[in-house]
Amino acid sequence: MTQEEIFIMFRNMAEIYEENCEPIIKENNIPLISLEILSFLSEYPEHFTAKDICSIKMIKPSLVSLHVEKLVKNGYLVREAVNGDRRKVKLICTEKAAAVANACKEVRDKCFTMLTDGISEEEKQRFDNCLLKISKNAEIIKTKLKGGKENA
Repeated sequence: MTQEEIFIMFRNMAEIYEENCEPIIKENNIPLISLEILSFLSEYPEHFTAKDICSIKMIKPSLVSLHVEKLVKNGYLVREAVNGDRRKVKLICTEKAAAVANACKEVRDKCFTMLTDGISEEEKQRFDNCLLKISKNAEIIKTKLKGGKENA
């Protein structure tokens, strides 16, 4: 498989996920980015700031700000001051958000099941191991790039 084919495959997988999220989006009348923010905050409560969302999900700060504001206004999120750092604001999912995030998790599980149909547990484990190695390499490269090194 070429690098281009791999990137196309990942894009196709994202499109499948997005298409399967449509009922949740319509039912809750929220855009996909808002859905992704809720899902992220629910799954990774240790990454609770808008800055975390921007950095990890690679969403522009202006978009995160806009969607967080709407999510707070519509009762999906609450803001809480962070003790010891008044510049930070903790974003916390409400029960309303938890229901949406659970629906997202069900969609991800369904998509994973569909995408791994016909793949043995052994093959999945080998694939997981390869992805872990790629992920570790990416973290090393990212760290080097942030450190100002020209080549990873």
